[in-house]
Amino acid sequence: MESEANEPRPVDPPPEGANQDEALTSSEKRLLLGLAVAGAVILLVVVLVNFVGGGSSDDSSPSADSAPSGQPDPKAFTGDGAIAATPSQLAPAATPVVDDLDRDTLKGGPLSWSVVGEGDWQPDNGELVTDTEPVGASPMAVVEMPTKFGEDWRFSIVVEKPSDNAGLVFGVEDAENYWELTFNSTYAAAAVNHVRDGESKGVQVIGPTEFGRGVSWQVQHEGDTVTLASEGEPFFAVSDPSLEESRKVGVIATSGAPATFSSPQIAALEGS
Repeated sequence: MESEANEPRPVDPPPEGANQDEALTSSEKRLLLGLAVAGAVILLVVVLVNFVGGGSSDDSSPSADSAPSGQPDPKAFTGDGAIAATPSQLAPAATPVVDDLDRDTLKGGPLSWSVVGEGDWQPDNGELVTDTEPVGASPMAVVEMPTKFGEDWRFSIVVEKPSDNAGLVFGVEDAENYWELTFNSTYAAAAVNHVRDGESKGVQVIGPTEFGRGVSWQVQHEGDTVTLASEGEPFFAVSDPSLEESRKVGVIATSGAPATFSSPQIAALEGS
């Protein structure tokens, strides 16, 4: 009988609905309270970080140094040449040959214009104007530099009415192979592209800048290097084998956003 009395008696479970805290020790209660406080502090920190930082930590948002959407990335340049050092000033030039565009058709005149690609250009009251047909066309109005100008020459023209995707072309071989400097007002930037076999490769994004009304732009050709300038101030240069032989230079615009230009002129560089 003594052995039975000394055996431990089983503990009955607490009745259903009873307060479970009564079964916790004081140390366990302190631990749970500490965890609750820590969780509240972490939640408060997260809320404050999101509030101060704009409330978003989405990794898909563009970084500050990324190229604007829809603009060429300078790293995408895959041509045979390279971006060259921009000269501090344009080279001296001989007396220019100027076209006043005072006629009914583009043909004729001192610069012997031609149109490359689908679409058309026409002179209108002394301005060179893109046609509006056909829709989606991007014709180029180009002049071929006379051989008497030698290897080094300059083309200059004034923007009268700027528009998106309008600009200068150089190194023109045909409608599928050329270089261009075009403007995008959405990003207030100009883009230099190399079009090869109809595929455009971004060379450089330049901006913020304006393709402003009444501003003159220059294309200077020396050997295989072309320097671009605005109001006679150089801002970009590129060297590439495709530029050495080509002598066609001019302007481009789309039929959906006609642009106008005036005072086109060409000149040989002194010493060429």
